[in-house]
Order: sequence, then C-alpha cells, then structure tokens
Amino acid sequence: MNWRSTAAVFFAPLVLASACAGRPHGPPRGVNDGERAAAAPSALLIIGFDADADLAVTAAEVDAGGRREFARADRDADGVVSPFEYNAWAEAALGGLHAPRRLAFDSNVDNSITAAEFAAALQALMRSLDANGDGRIVRAELVRERPQAMAAQQGAPPPPTGGGARRRPPT
Repeated sequence: MNWRSTAAVFFAPLVLASACAGRPHGPPRGVNDGERAAAAPSALLIIGFDADADLAVTAAEVDAGGRREFARADRDADGVVSPFEYNAWAEAALGGLHAPRRLAFDSNVDNSITAAEFAAALQALMRSLDANGDGRIVRAELVRERPQAMAAQQGAPPPPTGGGARRRPPT
C-alpha cells in the first residue's frame, strides 16, 4: 500500500464526518410549522380519551378514560392510588416531570387518591382546557403557541430559556 492509499483510508472518514457536521439537521426552516406550537402532557392524556375518534373529547369520554387510567395507576388494585403508584403512572402516562402534581389529584391530602378524587381531578382539568366552555375539547383548544414563536411573530427578542435560572432545592 503506497502513502496515497494510506492517506485516503485515514482521511476519508474525517472528510465525511466534517461534511456531515456542517449540514443542518431536521427540516428546512419554515417547513415544520408545528415548531411554533406545543401541547401539555395532560392535554395529550385528555385527547387520548377520544373514544369515538371525532376529534373532540366530551365529559363522558373523560369519565370513561379516567376509569381506565385509574385502573392502570392502581397497580395493586386496592382501590386507591398511593404516591408511589401515582409517580409511576405519571411517568408512564405523562412523561413524569410535566405531569400535574399529585396533590392536584389528592384533594383531601391523605396520601391516597380514590377513584372519585381521580375522576374529579380529570374533570377539573377538562374544564380548564375547554376554552369556549361548550363541554367538549377540540384539539385546537389544546395547542398553545410557544413563547419563542410568539415573540418572533411580534418582532421582539425571544424570552430567556431559563439557562441561568436556578431551581429551588426540594423541600
């Protein structure tokens, strides 16, 4: 093997790696308009209750979906969801960190969530998401503009992303 062949074998991967590194990742700017909007994990849970696939969720669908989710959360089937069970369910169903706090479901703060408390919390969540108060949630009510996209549309600098913000230590 001569020195040119050896150099080609050695430098070819470096050239390819640098060429790939300079290319933008993802779709071109302006193609993915979904980058301007987001939906909260709890909103995604609620829309998952759309049993008849009509792109709207009613209170009856929230009740039925809530019963299914309560059964999923109550892993030991004792009729209540413990803090450990809630945390496991929130991680699986809602992504954990962005889930509603457990106390939003435990209305009497006794460290156990009953089926009635679970259902009441989901109905309260539904009412908070029902922007026009018609008793149905459509997907447009669940999607929110991201602050960066809103600022860009208004010509303002985007809000800080929290890089310098500190979180409080847990208590």
